[in-house]
Amino acid sequence: MSHRVNKNAKEDKMFKINKINVFFLVLIFLVTILILTGTSLAAEYPERPITVVVPYGPGGSSDTGSRIVMKYVEKYIGQPIVIKNVAGAAGSVGSRGLLDSKPDGYTLLYNHLTLLTAYHTGTADFTWDSFTPICQISKFIEALTVHGDSKWDTVYDLVEDAKAHPGEIKWGLNVGAGLHFAYAEFTSATGTEFRIVPGGGDADQTTKLLGEHIDVATPWEGVAKQYYDVGELKCLGVMADERTLLLPDTLTLKEQGIDAVFMFEPWLFGPAGLSDDVVEILSQAVKQALDDPECREDLLKAGMYQAFLSQSELKDHLQEVDAKLYFLSMKADLLKRRK
Repeated sequence: MSHRVNKNAKEDKMFKINKINVFFLVLIFLVTILILTGTSLAAEYPERPITVVVPYGPGGSSDTGSRIVMKYVEKYIGQPIVIKNVAGAAGSVGSRGLLDSKPDGYTLLYNHLTLLTAYHTGTADFTWDSFTPICQISKFIEALTVHGDSKWDTVYDLVEDAKAHPGEIKWGLNVGAGLHFAYAEFTSATGTEFRIVPGGGDADQTTKLLGEHIDVATPWEGVAKQYYDVGELKCLGVMADERTLLLPDTLTLKEQGIDAVFMFEPWLFGPAGLSDDVVEILSQAVKQALDDPECREDLLKAGMYQAFLSQSELKDHLQEVDAKLYFLSMKADLLKRRK
């Protein structure tokens, strides 16, 4: 009797061990399948056209820059890339659409610092870390600009006059958007105050300067250069760390003792949860495109410069830019974050 009980106990123990072994074998099998499936999907990506959402209208700097670069990315990634313009609310409408997109790498976002300023000013309740940063693409630089017949020939003339007549000189900008932050950067660095004249972006401000409806603005150098060349506008300094290829003979504001640097740097994002493998494939394709001499030449003709940053470099840079824009939003009394 005792022998039979011991035998049954041993059989029960063996049965339990076998059940545990089967469980772990099934678990290992499932994990292996998941790994192989993920690797297979990454190896096959992309299998169909990719859509890049540009949250601004056709014809502007973002639309132009995205089309130039993505034309070359197509060459290296092996699939068509469709640019989809979704304008509205300082870029927030198009950006918001990506929040609900599937993180499969087939819907991406091309945006710049306005993604961050929209959050700080309360236009949007999301910011850069609501997405998966992929890489930085390029940059285009703002330039302190006045009319060709202006009485100010140097930035010192302008600052001296602005301090003597605070709030009188008319400065054109798009209130609450990127150019407003360029204004905040300059006035914070110089201790000046101007009369703000609301308006549109770079092209609109350039037109208003030409018509002398405003006295000063900071349009993108690429859109204003043709007017500098014929003397219709004057550039008092570029808002860059170093002299630019477009305006090599024009001093930066930093060279003139004013620590005011401001530029737009388009970034590529995916939805939250985008896999590292897909990020790497996209990042490498963008880098290959930007290393292409023809792509660089096309960007320069449009007044832009390649400025590639990898995902890890971009994350660090985004934190720095975000901190700066937070400070400027407070200085300009624009901080209205949504709760």
